[in-house]
Amino acid sequence: MTEHGVFIRERYFAISASKISSFAKYFLMRMSVYITRLIYHLADQISPVANFNKRWELRFGAAPHKIVTIYNGIDPHVFVPGEKPGATRGTPTVVAATNIMPLKDIETMIRACEIVRKEIQDVQFRVYGSKQVDPAYTKKCKVLIKDLGLQDHFLLAGYHNNPAEIYNEGDVTALSSISEAFPYTVLESMACARPVVATDVGGVREALEGFGILVPPRDAQALANGLVTLLKDIELRQRLGKEGRERVLLMFRISQSINAYLNTYKALMASHGKKSTKQNKDRIRQLSTEQLVSMWRDAL
Repeated sequence: MTEHGVFIRERYFAISASKISSFAKYFLMRMSVYITRLIYHLADQISPVANFNKRWELRFGAAPHKIVTIYNGIDPHVFVPGEKPGATRGTPTVVAATNIMPLKDIETMIRACEIVRKEIQDVQFRVYGSKQVDPAYTKKCKVLIKDLGLQDHFLLAGYHNNPAEIYNEGDVTALSSISEAFPYTVLESMACARPVVATDVGGVREALEGFGILVPPRDAQALANGLVTLLKDIELRQRLGKEGRERVLLMFRISQSINAYLNTYKALMASHGKKSTKQNKDRIRQLSTEQLVSMWRDAL
């Protein structure tokens, strides 16, 4: 089983935000806990994309010996450092690659832009990502941009079909999410030698600590302070950019991720043998009624 986010945590977010009765929310949350416990029980190996996820998996019944972290990886031959294009050259620029949705907390990034502008008057923020994931939230962000008078400083640029170009448009990259697993955007920016200011959520620290700036979530002032620091300090920005790419080359190549999954499949095949197919299909049937009831009680 691979877990890129944390299933149960994401279900909590989604169910809490849904417009259904309290009874239905309670039922769906408990059902999600039950499903989580059952899947963790049946899995031979549980592979999160960051060690951060382990605390959730252990809490919901995963056996410690089953958990093997396999980090996300990116292709450093695709995401490479480049010169800023003419459109942003000479302009202090913050970029972000993220869909416009509440979980990404674009509102905090907009408020951080207002603070940064007081220090760096010509700063530009460019956010690349779909505006159709949550149209109501996109509209809310547009209203906030207008209310704060940031129309000339904060651009919701929409979908970009070549992510590798996004990071090289900017001097630094921002991530304002309130929840993440192990985001590709951090690795991609690091590979492009663009330092990142990111919220300290999920597995972000595992990639970024020592190679960027971590800030608390929902803290516009802290996010702004980090961005101002990097935008004003060219030497620091260049050093963190160089060291960030070196870290990606050392630890987060896509080839490393692929090999880890391949070795997992080979090991599981070798341990189960040819007879395992039918056995695996029958494993849930082999659980006793008492075990299933116990899991359900745990969920409640």
